[in-house]
Amino acid sequence: MSEKTEITFMQTRLIRLASEEWHLPVEQILFV
Repeated sequence: MSEKTEITFMQTRLIRLASEEWHLPVEQILFV
C-alpha cells in the first residue's frame, strides 16, 4: 500500500468516525 493510499484511508476512517460521533452526513463534515 502506497503512502498516499494510506493517508486517504486514514482520512476516510476519521471522517466515518466523526460522522458517527456527531450524527452528521459525511458530505457535511467534508465542507466544515
